[in-house]
Amino acid sequence: MFKGGVYCRRWTYEGKNRKAWGIRYSVNGGPVKREIVADTKEAAEHELDKKREDYKNRLLGVAEGKTLQDVAKPYRDYQKAKEHDLVTIEARLKNLLAYFGTTALEDIEEKADGYILARRKDGVTNGTINREIAVLNHMLHLAWRRFKMLRHRPFLERLTEAGPRNGN
Repeated sequence: MFKGGVYCRRWTYEGKNRKAWGIRYSVNGGPVKREIVADTKEAAEHELDKKREDYKNRLLGVAEGKTLQDVAKPYRDYQKAKEHDLVTIEARLKNLLAYFGTTALEDIEEKADGYILARRKDGVTNGTINREIAVLNHMLHLAWRRFKMLRHRPFLERLTEAGPRNGN
């Protein structure tokens, strides 16, 4: 939720009365941000309306038209910066992008069951599917939290895995 208002700041400098208009707003109950933005009230109201419009656009889905393919490059860059094993990640991404590559980010959650069935038909174990779903979950989390491409955080359930191996 976006809350905001306009305020006037008055002061005296070198014997002259001065004033400037600012905006004060908060997003989702977060910290209040204050900015001096204009010399007139109308200009300050216009700036506040722009901030409100930016918030609405983000809320209504920056991800419109964004696919998993669009998240793949920033995800790779993120993992590279964290110095993670890119060979393993690339192998998992290859399978995910082959199935979900052109799927809209909002639709991935509902198509996950089809992915699981397709991987099972390929003879892949639940453990391997879980590792791939973990990468997909992480990509969607970053798309939501860091890249601001999603309105909410989707979450995909993992499968039950076989117990530990016997050492016989």
